[in-house]
Amino acid sequence: APLAVAKRLGLTNANFERARGESLQFPDRRFDAAFCYDVFSNFPSFAVGEPIIAEMLRVVKPQGRVLVGSIPDREKAEELQAVANNLTT
Repeated sequence: APLAVAKRLGLTNANFERARGESLQFPDRRFDAAFCYDVFSNFPSFAVGEPIIAEMLRVVKPQGRVLVGSIPDREKAEELQAVANNLTT
């Protein structure tokens, strides 16, 4: 159902595909950007999402953009920042 909704947006410069986030079937450095919104808040821990973020970083071109967003859980802000810091160092 989410793919059908996305396709109805009629975006001519976007493709929507279903894939396993932790093992994307795309080659390295393929995309200008990767976007994931309101997914990570459904995981039992941030550790579950780390492989997904790593894959997003793998498939985005150098100087590309990766956006992971959600409605913040203020109680987990410190844990989220620690995870983000580990992925960028």
